[in-house]
Amino acid sequence: MTSSRLPDQGKIIDTLDKVKSLYPDFPIAKIDKQGICNFLSLFEGYYLSKGQYNELCKLYAVLPQDIESKEFDNAEHIKQLTSKFDLFCRAYNTYISLHAAGKRYNDLTLYYQRCFSENINEIGGITFRFDAKRVNELFSLLPTECILQCSSSNHTILIYKKDKMIEVRDPEQPFVFQCKQSDKLFGEFVTNALGELISFDVFTRLNNTPTLTAKFVEFIKKELQNMAIQRSGKKSSSLFGFSFQTSKESKDEVTSYYPVILNEVPSRSTRGIPYAHGTLLAMVKDAGHDPIATLLASLGASHQQAMENIRKANHPFLLKCIADNNTKMLSHFLSHSSKNTMPIDLNSETENLLIYAISTQKSDCVEELLNHPMIDVNRKDNLGTRPIIAALQNSTEDIVCLLLNTLNIDLSLTNLNVVKLCEEKNYAKALTILHEDPFYIDQIQEIAKTRTPLALT
Repeated sequence: MTSSRLPDQGKIIDTLDKVKSLYPDFPIAKIDKQGICNFLSLFEGYYLSKGQYNELCKLYAVLPQDIESKEFDNAEHIKQLTSKFDLFCRAYNTYISLHAAGKRYNDLTLYYQRCFSENINEIGGITFRFDAKRVNELFSLLPTECILQCSSSNHTILIYKKDKMIEVRDPEQPFVFQCKQSDKLFGEFVTNALGELISFDVFTRLNNTPTLTAKFVEFIKKELQNMAIQRSGKKSSSLFGFSFQTSKESKDEVTSYYPVILNEVPSRSTRGIPYAHGTLLAMVKDAGHDPIATLLASLGASHQQAMENIRKANHPFLLKCIADNNTKMLSHFLSHSSKNTMPIDLNSETENLLIYAISTQKSDCVEELLNHPMIDVNRKDNLGTRPIIAALQNSTEDIVCLLLNTLNIDLSLTNLNVVKLCEEKNYAKALTILHEDPFYIDQIQEIAKTRTPLALT
Protein backbone atom coordinates (compact mmCIF):
# COMPACT_ATOMS: atom_id res chain seq x y z
CA MET A 1 0.00 0.00 0.00
CA THR A 2 1.37 3.42 -0.95
CA SER A 3 0.05 6.95 -0.93
CA SER A 4 0.94 9.96 -3.09
CA ARG A 5 0.70 13.58 -1.97
CA LEU A 6 -1.91 16.05 -3.16
CA PRO A 7 -3.41 19.15 -1.52
CA ASP A 8 -6.52 18.58 0.57
CA GLN A 9 -9.80 20.32 -0.17
CA GLY A 10 -9.12 23.06 2.40
CA LYS A 11 -6.12 24.27 0.39
CA ILE A 12 -8.10 24.14 -2.85
CA ILE A 13 -10.86 26.22 -1.24
CA ASP A 14 -8.22 28.75 -0.15
CA THR A 15 -6.91 28.85 -3.73
CA LEU A 16 -10.35 29.47 -5.23
CA ASP A 17 -11.12 32.08 -2.56
CA LYS A 18 -7.88 33.87 -3.32
CA VAL A 19 -8.61 33.92 -7.05
CA LYS A 20 -12.04 35.46 -6.37
CA SER A 21 -10.61 38.10 -4.02
CA LEU A 22 -7.64 39.08 -6.22
CA TYR A 23 -9.50 38.92 -9.50
CA PRO A 24 -13.19 39.71 -8.80
CA ASP A 25 -13.99 40.02 -12.51
CA PHE A 26 -12.75 36.55 -13.30
CA PRO A 27 -15.67 34.20 -14.10
CA ILE A 28 -15.78 31.66 -11.29
CA ALA A 29 -18.82 30.18 -9.61
CA LYS A 30 -19.71 30.67 -5.96
CA ILE A 31 -17.73 28.25 -3.83
CA ASP A 32 -19.81 25.72 -1.88
CA LYS A 33 -17.30 24.71 0.77
CA GLN A 34 -19.41 21.77 1.91
CA GLY A 35 -19.77 20.46 -1.64
CA ILE A 36 -16.24 21.05 -2.93
CA CYS A 37 -15.40 17.37 -2.44
CA ASN A 38 -17.76 16.49 -5.30
CA PHE A 39 -15.92 18.72 -7.76
CA LEU A 40 -12.47 17.61 -6.63
CA SER A 41 -13.27 13.90 -6.83
CA LEU A 42 -14.46 14.49 -10.40
CA PHE A 43 -11.63 16.83 -11.44
CA GLU A 44 -8.75 14.89 -9.91
CA GLY A 45 -10.28 11.52 -10.74
CA TYR A 46 -10.18 12.45 -14.40
CA TYR A 47 -6.40 12.89 -14.26
CA LEU A 48 -5.90 9.70 -12.26
CA SER A 49 -7.99 7.61 -14.63
CA LYS A 50 -6.09 9.01 -17.64
CA GLY A 51 -2.72 8.14 -16.11
CA GLN A 52 -1.90 11.85 -15.78
CA TYR A 53 -1.08 12.02 -12.10
CA ASN A 54 2.17 13.93 -12.71
CA GLU A 55 0.29 16.57 -14.70
CA LEU A 56 -2.14 16.99 -11.81
CA CYS A 57 0.71 17.42 -9.33
CA LYS A 58 2.32 19.97 -11.63
CA LEU A 59 -0.93 21.91 -11.94
CA TYR A 60 -1.28 22.21 -8.15
CA ALA A 61 2.41 23.01 -7.69
CA VAL A 62 2.31 26.09 -9.92
CA LEU A 63 -1.05 27.47 -8.76
CA PRO A 64 0.45 29.73 -6.06
CA GLN A 65 2.84 31.32 -8.59
CA ASP A 66 0.03 31.74 -11.08
CA ILE A 67 -2.16 33.50 -8.54
CA GLU A 68 0.52 36.00 -7.57
CA SER A 69 1.59 36.54 -11.16
CA LYS A 70 0.95 39.86 -12.87
CA GLU A 71 0.29 37.84 -16.01
CA PHE A 72 -3.01 36.44 -14.80
CA ASP A 73 -4.54 36.36 -18.26
CA ASN A 74 -1.83 33.87 -19.22
CA ALA A 75 -2.13 31.76 -16.07
CA GLU A 76 -3.23 28.58 -17.82
CA HIS A 77 -3.19 26.38 -14.73
CA ILE A 78 -5.62 28.61 -12.85
CA LYS A 79 -7.87 28.71 -15.88
CA GLN A 80 -7.70 24.94 -16.10
CA LEU A 81 -8.96 24.61 -12.53
CA THR A 82 -11.45 27.47 -12.39
CA SER A 83 -13.03 26.87 -15.80
CA LYS A 84 -13.70 23.23 -14.94
CA PHE A 85 -15.08 24.30 -11.57
CA ASP A 86 -17.46 26.74 -13.27
CA LEU A 87 -18.59 24.11 -15.80
CA PHE A 88 -19.15 21.62 -12.98
CA CYS A 89 -21.31 24.08 -11.03
CA ARG A 90 -23.41 24.85 -14.10
CA ALA A 91 -24.07 21.14 -14.66
CA TYR A 92 -24.56 20.54 -10.94
CA ASN A 93 -27.34 23.15 -10.83
CA THR A 94 -29.45 21.02 -13.17
CA TYR A 95 -29.81 18.61 -10.23
CA ILE A 96 -30.29 21.18 -7.45
CA SER A 97 -33.39 19.51 -5.96
CA LEU A 98 -31.53 16.29 -5.12
CA HIS A 99 -29.60 15.44 -1.97
CA ALA A 100 -25.98 14.61 -1.24
CA ALA A 101 -25.88 11.05 -2.59
CA GLY A 102 -27.94 12.01 -5.60
CA LYS A 103 -27.44 12.09 -9.32
CA ARG A 104 -26.32 15.71 -9.10
CA TYR A 105 -23.03 14.45 -7.65
CA ASN A 106 -22.77 10.98 -9.15
CA ASP A 107 -23.57 11.64 -12.80
CA LEU A 108 -20.05 11.50 -14.19
CA THR A 109 -21.47 10.90 -17.66
CA LEU A 110 -22.82 14.46 -17.63
CA TYR A 111 -19.80 16.02 -15.95
CA TYR A 112 -17.18 14.38 -18.17
CA GLN A 113 -19.10 15.52 -21.23
CA ARG A 114 -19.51 19.09 -19.94
CA CYS A 115 -16.07 19.52 -18.35
CA PHE A 116 -13.79 17.39 -20.54
CA SER A 117 -15.82 16.77 -23.73
CA GLU A 118 -15.35 13.06 -23.16
CA ASN A 119 -17.91 10.26 -23.12
CA ILE A 120 -17.97 7.66 -20.39
CA ASN A 121 -20.67 5.06 -19.78
CA GLU A 122 -22.47 4.26 -16.53
CA ILE A 123 -22.72 0.50 -16.03
CA GLY A 124 -24.41 0.28 -12.64
CA GLY A 125 -25.10 1.76 -9.25
CA ILE A 126 -25.64 0.37 -5.78
CA THR A 127 -26.56 1.88 -2.40
CA PHE A 128 -26.38 -0.33 0.68
CA ARG A 129 -24.95 -0.80 4.17
CA PHE A 130 -21.23 -1.46 3.88
CA ASP A 131 -18.44 -2.52 6.17
CA ALA A 132 -14.83 -2.93 5.04
CA LYS A 133 -15.24 -6.59 4.06
CA ARG A 134 -18.38 -5.86 2.06
CA VAL A 135 -16.59 -3.10 0.13
CA ASN A 136 -13.81 -5.50 -0.86
CA GLU A 137 -16.35 -8.13 -1.92
CA LEU A 138 -18.27 -5.60 -4.03
CA PHE A 139 -15.12 -4.67 -5.94
CA SER A 140 -14.54 -8.28 -6.90
CA LEU A 141 -17.69 -7.98 -9.05
CA LEU A 142 -16.45 -4.99 -11.04
CA PRO A 143 -14.84 -5.01 -14.50
CA THR A 144 -11.10 -4.79 -14.97
CA GLU A 145 -11.06 -1.02 -15.40
CA CYS A 146 -13.66 1.41 -14.06
CA ILE A 147 -14.20 4.75 -12.31
CA LEU A 148 -16.46 5.02 -9.26
CA GLN A 149 -18.02 8.11 -7.73
CA CYS A 150 -18.77 7.13 -4.13
CA SER A 151 -21.01 9.16 -1.79
CA SER A 152 -22.36 9.15 1.72
CA SER A 153 -24.98 11.62 2.93
CA ASN A 154 -22.29 14.27 3.46
CA HIS A 155 -19.11 13.37 1.60
CA THR A 156 -17.84 12.14 -1.78
CA ILE A 157 -14.68 10.33 -2.88
CA LEU A 158 -13.53 8.88 -6.20
CA ILE A 159 -12.05 5.43 -6.85
CA TYR A 160 -10.21 4.30 -9.95
CA LYS A 161 -9.77 0.56 -10.48
CA LYS A 162 -7.41 -0.88 -13.07
CA ASP A 163 -6.66 -4.59 -13.12
CA LYS A 164 -6.18 -5.44 -9.44
CA MET A 165 -4.90 -2.04 -8.34
CA ILE A 166 -6.96 0.65 -6.65
CA GLU A 167 -6.47 4.41 -6.37
CA VAL A 168 -8.72 6.35 -4.00
CA ARG A 169 -8.97 10.12 -3.89
CA ASP A 170 -10.59 11.44 -0.73
CA PRO A 171 -10.55 15.26 -1.06
CA GLU A 172 -10.32 15.62 2.72
CA GLN A 173 -6.93 13.89 2.71
CA PRO A 174 -3.69 15.34 1.29
CA PHE A 175 -2.85 12.22 -0.74
CA VAL A 176 -4.02 9.56 -3.16
CA PHE A 177 -4.45 6.20 -1.46
CA GLN A 178 -3.06 3.34 -3.58
CA CYS A 179 -3.31 -0.36 -2.83
CA LYS A 180 -4.15 -3.78 -4.21
CA GLN A 181 -7.84 -4.61 -4.50
CA SER A 182 -7.38 -7.53 -2.07
CA ASP A 183 -5.84 -5.30 0.61
CA LYS A 184 -8.22 -5.18 3.56
CA LEU A 185 -7.02 -1.64 4.28
CA PHE A 186 -8.83 -0.56 1.10
CA GLY A 187 -12.28 -1.36 2.50
CA GLU A 188 -11.35 0.25 5.80
CA PHE A 189 -10.19 3.44 4.05
CA VAL A 190 -13.48 3.73 2.15
CA THR A 191 -15.72 3.13 5.16
CA ASN A 192 -13.64 5.45 7.34
CA ALA A 193 -14.19 8.17 4.74
CA LEU A 194 -17.88 7.56 4.03
CA GLY A 195 -19.38 5.68 6.96
CA GLU A 196 -21.82 2.80 6.60
CA LEU A 197 -24.44 3.91 4.07
CA ILE A 198 -22.68 4.36 0.72
CA SER A 199 -23.72 4.90 -2.90
CA PHE A 200 -21.35 3.57 -5.57
CA ASP A 201 -21.84 4.62 -9.19
CA VAL A 202 -19.66 2.74 -11.70
CA PHE A 203 -18.44 4.16 -15.03
CA THR A 204 -16.17 2.97 -17.81
CA ARG A 205 -14.68 4.39 -20.99
CA LEU A 206 -15.15 1.04 -22.73
CA ASN A 207 -18.13 0.49 -24.98
CA ASN A 208 -20.42 -2.54 -24.80
CA THR A 209 -19.54 -3.30 -21.17
CA PRO A 210 -22.35 -5.35 -19.56
CA THR A 211 -24.35 -3.62 -16.84
CA LEU A 212 -23.87 -4.64 -13.22
CA THR A 213 -27.49 -4.27 -12.09
CA ALA A 214 -28.25 -8.01 -11.81
CA LYS A 215 -24.98 -8.64 -9.95
CA PHE A 216 -25.71 -5.81 -7.52
CA VAL A 217 -29.22 -7.13 -6.81
CA GLU A 218 -27.87 -10.60 -6.01
CA PHE A 219 -25.07 -9.07 -3.94
CA ILE A 220 -27.59 -7.27 -1.73
CA LYS A 221 -29.76 -10.39 -1.33
CA LYS A 222 -26.77 -12.45 -0.26
CA GLU A 223 -25.31 -9.85 2.09
CA LEU A 224 -28.64 -9.01 3.69
CA GLN A 225 -29.35 -12.67 4.31
CA ASN A 226 -25.93 -13.18 5.88
CA MET A 227 -26.47 -10.16 8.14
CA ALA A 228 -29.89 -11.47 9.19
CA ILE A 229 -28.52 -14.96 9.86
CA GLN A 230 -25.91 -13.43 12.15
CA ARG A 231 -28.61 -11.54 14.04
CA SER A 232 -30.86 -14.56 14.40
CA GLY A 233 -28.18 -17.10 15.24
CA LYS A 234 -29.41 -19.45 12.50
CA LYS A 235 -27.17 -21.25 10.01
CA SER A 236 -27.50 -21.35 6.24
CA SER A 237 -26.79 -24.65 4.48
CA SER A 238 -25.69 -22.85 1.32
CA LEU A 239 -23.62 -19.71 1.22
CA PHE A 240 -24.92 -18.67 -2.19
CA GLY A 241 -28.13 -20.69 -2.53
CA PHE A 242 -30.17 -18.85 0.11
CA SER A 243 -31.41 -22.12 1.62
CA PHE A 244 -31.76 -23.09 5.28
CA GLN A 245 -31.09 -26.22 7.28
CA THR A 246 -34.09 -25.60 9.46
CA SER A 247 -37.82 -25.11 9.08
CA LYS A 248 -39.88 -22.46 7.30
CA GLU A 249 -40.44 -20.86 10.69
CA SER A 250 -36.67 -20.41 11.04
CA LYS A 251 -36.46 -18.88 7.59
CA ASP A 252 -39.27 -16.49 8.49
CA GLU A 253 -37.43 -15.61 11.68
CA VAL A 254 -34.32 -14.73 9.68
CA THR A 255 -36.19 -12.62 7.12
CA SER A 256 -37.97 -10.80 9.93
CA TYR A 257 -34.63 -9.12 10.64
CA TYR A 258 -34.51 -7.55 7.18
CA PRO A 259 -36.56 -4.41 8.07
CA VAL A 260 -34.56 -4.00 11.29
CA ILE A 261 -31.24 -4.08 9.42
CA LEU A 262 -32.42 -1.88 6.56
CA ASN A 263 -33.95 0.83 8.78
CA GLU A 264 -31.62 0.93 11.78
CA VAL A 265 -29.38 3.90 12.52
CA PRO A 266 -25.91 3.54 10.95
CA SER A 267 -23.28 2.51 13.46
CA ARG A 268 -20.68 4.54 11.55
CA SER A 269 -21.30 7.97 10.07
CA THR A 270 -18.92 10.30 8.27
CA ARG A 271 -16.81 12.24 10.78
CA GLY A 272 -19.00 10.91 13.59
CA ILE A 273 -21.70 13.57 13.31
CA PRO A 274 -25.43 12.87 13.70
CA TYR A 275 -27.01 11.23 10.73
CA ALA A 276 -28.54 13.63 8.26
CA HIS A 277 -31.27 12.98 5.71
CA GLY A 278 -29.43 9.94 4.35
CA THR A 279 -31.71 7.05 5.20
CA LEU A 280 -30.90 4.02 3.10
CA LEU A 281 -34.10 4.18 1.04
CA ALA A 282 -33.83 7.96 0.52
CA MET A 283 -30.21 7.64 -0.61
CA VAL A 284 -30.87 4.84 -3.08
CA LYS A 285 -33.82 6.68 -4.63
CA ASP A 286 -31.91 9.94 -4.79
CA ALA A 287 -28.99 8.19 -6.48
CA GLY A 288 -31.33 6.92 -9.19
CA HIS A 289 -30.67 3.25 -8.40
CA ASP A 290 -34.26 2.28 -9.18
CA PRO A 291 -33.85 -1.55 -9.25
CA ILE A 292 -32.09 -1.42 -5.88
CA ALA A 293 -34.80 0.88 -4.47
CA THR A 294 -37.52 -1.56 -5.57
CA LEU A 295 -35.64 -4.48 -4.05
CA LEU A 296 -34.98 -2.78 -0.69
CA ALA A 297 -38.58 -1.57 -0.37
CA SER A 298 -39.82 -5.11 -1.01
CA LEU A 299 -37.52 -6.39 1.73
CA GLY A 300 -38.78 -3.91 4.33
CA ALA A 301 -36.84 -0.66 3.88
CA SER A 302 -38.93 2.32 5.04
CA HIS A 303 -37.83 5.95 4.91
CA GLN A 304 -40.36 6.94 7.60
CA GLN A 305 -39.23 4.26 10.06
CA ALA A 306 -35.56 5.00 9.42
CA MET A 307 -36.14 8.73 9.99
CA GLU A 308 -37.85 8.04 13.29
CA ASN A 309 -34.94 5.83 14.37
CA ILE A 310 -32.47 8.56 13.40
CA ARG A 311 -34.49 11.22 15.23
CA LYS A 312 -34.28 9.18 18.45
CA ALA A 313 -30.57 8.54 17.96
CA ASN A 314 -29.80 12.21 17.34
CA HIS A 315 -31.20 13.38 20.66
CA PRO A 316 -28.20 12.32 22.80
CA PHE A 317 -25.87 14.14 20.36
CA LEU A 318 -27.78 17.37 20.93
CA LEU A 319 -27.78 16.90 24.70
CA LYS A 320 -24.02 16.33 24.64
CA CYS A 321 -23.50 19.53 22.61
CA ILE A 322 -25.37 21.42 25.30
CA ALA A 323 -23.56 19.68 28.16
CA ASP A 324 -20.20 20.56 26.52
CA ASN A 325 -21.42 24.09 25.70
CA ASN A 326 -20.44 23.35 22.11
CA THR A 327 -22.47 26.09 20.44
CA LYS A 328 -20.66 25.72 17.11
CA MET A 329 -21.71 22.11 16.68
CA LEU A 330 -25.17 22.79 18.08
CA SER A 331 -25.63 25.60 15.57
CA HIS A 332 -24.52 23.29 12.76
CA PHE A 333 -27.08 20.65 13.69
CA LEU A 334 -29.87 23.18 14.17
CA SER A 335 -29.19 24.81 10.80
CA HIS A 336 -29.53 21.42 9.11
CA SER A 337 -32.73 20.81 11.04
CA SER A 338 -34.11 24.12 9.71
CA LYS A 339 -33.46 22.85 6.17
CA ASN A 340 -35.19 19.53 6.96
CA THR A 341 -31.95 17.68 6.27
CA MET A 342 -31.41 16.42 9.81
CA PRO A 343 -34.21 14.83 11.85
CA ILE A 344 -34.19 16.28 15.37
CA ASP A 345 -36.92 16.27 17.99
CA LEU A 346 -36.59 19.86 19.13
CA ASN A 347 -39.58 19.86 21.45
CA SER A 348 -39.47 16.44 23.04
CA GLU A 349 -41.10 16.24 26.47
CA THR A 350 -38.48 13.71 27.57
CA GLU A 351 -35.16 15.50 28.05
CA ASN A 352 -36.44 18.69 26.41
CA LEU A 353 -33.45 20.41 24.79
CA LEU A 354 -34.39 23.96 25.76
CA ILE A 355 -35.17 23.07 29.37
CA TYR A 356 -31.94 21.05 29.60
CA ALA A 357 -29.91 24.03 28.35
CA ILE A 358 -31.73 26.30 30.79
CA SER A 359 -31.25 24.00 33.78
CA THR A 360 -27.54 23.53 33.03
CA GLN A 361 -27.20 27.33 32.69
CA LYS A 362 -25.76 27.21 29.16
CA SER A 363 -26.91 30.65 28.05
CA ASP A 364 -25.22 30.51 24.63
CA CYS A 365 -26.95 27.20 23.89
CA VAL A 366 -30.28 28.64 25.08
CA GLU A 367 -29.83 31.52 22.65
CA GLU A 368 -29.04 29.13 19.77
CA LEU A 369 -32.16 27.10 20.49
CA LEU A 370 -34.39 30.16 20.82
CA ASN A 371 -33.23 31.34 17.40
CA HIS A 372 -34.53 28.16 15.78
CA PRO A 373 -37.90 28.76 14.08
CA MET A 374 -39.39 25.45 15.27
CA ILE A 375 -38.52 25.72 18.96
CA ASP A 376 -41.55 25.94 21.25
CA VAL A 377 -40.68 28.34 24.06
CA ASN A 378 -43.83 27.33 25.96
CA ARG A 379 -43.42 23.55 25.69
CA LYS A 380 -43.46 21.75 29.03
CA ASP A 381 -41.39 18.68 29.76
CA ASN A 382 -42.59 15.32 31.03
CA LEU A 383 -42.60 16.71 34.60
CA GLY A 384 -44.94 19.54 33.59
CA THR A 385 -42.27 22.26 33.83
CA ARG A 386 -42.23 25.03 31.25
CA PRO A 387 -39.00 26.75 30.15
CA ILE A 388 -39.63 30.08 31.93
CA ILE A 389 -40.30 28.29 35.23
CA ALA A 390 -37.21 26.09 34.79
CA ALA A 391 -35.22 29.29 34.31
CA LEU A 392 -36.67 30.97 37.40
CA GLN A 393 -36.12 27.89 39.55
CA ASN A 394 -32.74 26.61 38.38
CA SER A 395 -31.01 29.10 36.10
CA THR A 396 -29.75 32.69 35.83
CA GLU A 397 -31.29 36.11 35.26
CA ASP A 398 -29.60 36.38 31.85
CA ILE A 399 -31.36 33.22 30.71
CA VAL A 400 -34.67 34.45 32.13
CA CYS A 401 -34.22 37.63 30.09
CA LEU A 402 -33.41 35.63 26.95
CA LEU A 403 -36.74 33.84 27.34
CA LEU A 404 -38.70 37.01 28.09
CA ASN A 405 -37.27 38.64 24.97
CA THR A 406 -38.50 35.75 22.82
CA LEU A 407 -41.57 36.12 20.65
CA ASN A 408 -44.58 33.90 21.40
CA ILE A 409 -43.80 33.25 25.06
CA ASP A 410 -47.06 33.04 26.99
CA LEU A 411 -46.73 33.55 30.75
CA SER A 412 -50.40 32.72 31.31
CA LEU A 413 -49.60 29.07 30.56
CA THR A 414 -47.40 28.80 33.62
CA ASN A 415 -48.70 27.78 37.01
CA LEU A 416 -46.53 30.22 39.00
CA ASN A 417 -46.53 34.00 39.38
CA VAL A 418 -43.56 34.95 37.23
CA VAL A 419 -43.48 38.58 38.43
CA LYS A 420 -43.39 37.62 42.09
CA LEU A 421 -40.64 35.09 41.49
CA CYS A 422 -38.53 37.72 39.71
CA GLU A 423 -39.11 40.12 42.61
CA GLU A 424 -38.01 37.51 45.17
CA LYS A 425 -34.82 36.82 43.21
CA ASN A 426 -34.14 40.56 42.69
CA TYR A 427 -34.03 40.09 38.92
CA ALA A 428 -34.08 43.80 38.05
CA LYS A 429 -33.45 43.35 34.32
CA ALA A 430 -36.22 40.78 34.04
CA LEU A 431 -38.65 43.01 35.97
CA THR A 432 -37.84 45.91 33.66
CA ILE A 433 -38.80 43.76 30.67
CA LEU A 434 -41.99 42.61 32.36
CA HIS A 435 -43.13 46.08 33.42
CA GLU A 436 -42.07 48.08 30.36
CA ASP A 437 -42.80 45.76 27.45
CA PRO A 438 -46.41 46.26 26.31
CA PHE A 439 -46.47 42.61 25.28
CA TYR A 440 -46.58 41.56 28.95
CA ILE A 441 -48.92 44.17 30.49
CA ASP A 442 -52.17 42.28 29.93
CA GLN A 443 -50.57 38.97 30.85
CA ILE A 444 -49.24 40.35 34.14
CA GLN A 445 -52.56 41.89 35.13
CA GLU A 446 -54.36 38.60 34.55
CA ILE A 447 -51.72 36.57 36.35
CA ALA A 448 -51.82 38.85 39.40
CA LYS A 449 -55.45 37.88 39.97
CA THR A 450 -54.90 34.13 39.97
CA ARG A 451 -51.30 33.21 40.86
CA THR A 452 -49.46 32.98 44.17
CA PRO A 453 -45.69 33.42 44.33
CA LEU A 454 -44.71 29.82 44.93
CA ALA A 455 -47.68 27.53 45.33
CA LEU A 456 -48.60 25.43 42.34
CA THR A 457 -52.21 25.75 41.22
